[in-house]
Order: sequence, then C-alpha cells, then structure tokens
Amino acid sequence: MNDKTAAIFKNNKLGNDIADFNKLMNEMLNDCAYKAIFEYLKTKTPFNDIMYDPDLGKDSQFDGAAAGASSTSLKFRDKEAMTLENLKHEIYHMYQHRYFDKLDLKKNR
Repeated sequence: MNDKTAAIFKNNKLGNDIADFNKLMNEMLNDCAYKAIFEYLKTKTPFNDIMYDPDLGKDSQFDGAAAGASSTSLKFRDKEAMTLENLKHEIYHMYQHRYFDKLDLKKNR
C-alpha cells in the first residue's frame, strides 16, 4: 500500500490489485473536497481492510462497492467494480459514518 492508502487502511486484501487502488486514491485526492475528507478520516481509527467480496450486490442493482456504518472494511465486488466513482461514493459514506457517528442512511432517506 502507498502512504495515502496506509493512512486509513490497515490491511490489503486486494493482492496485486492494490496498485490499481492506489492509483484511484491518488486520482480521488486531486479533488479538493475528497482531499479534505481524506484528511479528516486520517484522524479517526483506521479502517481494517480493503477487499473483494464476490457476493456483494448479487441479484440487485447495487453498484458493487460497500463501506457500511457497522463495517470497518471497504469492499468491492470485483476489480471491475473498483472504479473512481465507487471509491468516491464509499469514501463519502465512510466520512458520513465517522462524522455523524454511525448515521442511519436508510432512516434519513
């Protein structure tokens, strides 16, 4: 993992695909809003894992990535689902859950 990835995640469970994830992280951090979110997340307890979960979003319209309030992992269904759009979406949820203390998004829709 590069320094930016290691600043908020403890364990790489993507194998060699971590290089692609690091590129996405660097690209995301070119956006000043996500740079601020990243700096905030660095001050919180690190997340445990970046990983694949092949069952994620099966039989649904789910976009193939997740980072829930009760989870300390960032998950992608597969390498195809590991996109900049999905990363930004899930990093924002990570921020929401840390900033608003486990915000129940289903309740607030």
